[in-house]
Amino acid sequence: MRIDIWGKKRTSLFLLAWTTVWVVWIAFMASGPLWNLRTLVLAGLPMTSFYAAACLSADHLCRFFPLRPSRLWTSLVNQVAAAMTLAFAWILIDHGLSALIPGLYLHNILLFVAGMLLYLTAAAGFYATHAVQDAWQAQRASDQAQLLAREAELRALRAQINPHFLFNSLHSISALAGIDPPRARQMCLHLAEMFRLSLQLGRQEAVSLADELKLLRAYLAVEQVRFGSRLHFRDEVDALSPQATLPSLLLQPLVENAVKHGIAGLTGHGQILLRIATGNDMLQILLENDYDPDSLSPNRNGVGLQNVRPRLATPYGSRATVIWRGEKGRFSVRMQIPFEPADTAVPPGAPL
Repeated sequence: MRIDIWGKKRTSLFLLAWTTVWVVWIAFMASGPLWNLRTLVLAGLPMTSFYAAACLSADHLCRFFPLRPSRLWTSLVNQVAAAMTLAFAWILIDHGLSALIPGLYLHNILLFVAGMLLYLTAAAGFYATHAVQDAWQAQRASDQAQLLAREAELRALRAQINPHFLFNSLHSISALAGIDPPRARQMCLHLAEMFRLSLQLGRQEAVSLADELKLLRAYLAVEQVRFGSRLHFRDEVDALSPQATLPSLLLQPLVENAVKHGIAGLTGHGQILLRIATGNDMLQILLENDYDPDSLSPNRNGVGLQNVRPRLATPYGSRATVIWRGEKGRFSVRMQIPFEPADTAVPPGAPL
């Protein structure tokens, strides 16, 4: 639907057009023999009002005959024909008023040329306005399409993450059910809490880091039942960081990736370190974990790592960076995103 950017400004446009024609009319009167208030009012008001309305009518003709390559000459011919017709009608009105006002005389050729120029100038202005309006609407449609595409991308990424974790968790419960039923039941309870938080945060585009840390607590409680003392987690989060916002379900898949491809492949103990700090209006995140150097894919093929770059690029663009590397049995993921405080934040400092 075309949006009329002029809206309620028609009255102002009419007054502008009327003033322009009025100036032209006074110029004509100054060149003639009669120059008095009576002539200006009796002849000037109908003459200028008619042609002001005629100039505004060019808007409708511009809409009906747009300047497109396939109809360019047709539109120009119709506009020139309309200008000639209205200019000729202006001359007829002048002749009619001359019969009522003795001595009133305006040069027909000058009046005709002035009428043509006034109408064509108005038409050019409306064509320019329509071009700006169409460009604005095209840009708005493009922005809307990009926004919908980005939202669809985020939904697809989150849809990929949730079934991935569910598969891993159910596989762990199945393994424990046969050898340690109480631990399997405990894991089910933690898993229920994990999914309650996951569904709650997954409906949001962005969440506070404090809420994301709550989700990590629930997830690690599930994995702690499975790995016991083999899993050690240490966090170093400064006082300001929990107030930051970040894309929902960003850290949990990365920690899950560290557990699945790092800790699970070790025969002994393994540690995961999460360090988060703020500085220079940026949120800096470091996630490190031990892994087996002989493993064929130490953390490189996890869903969390595959999704992290597009998930950061969608809201932050080039302002966010992420790099990861594995070296000497230690795998690290470093992220940096703009620090954007959340509206509400829980008190920081609670250990995971």
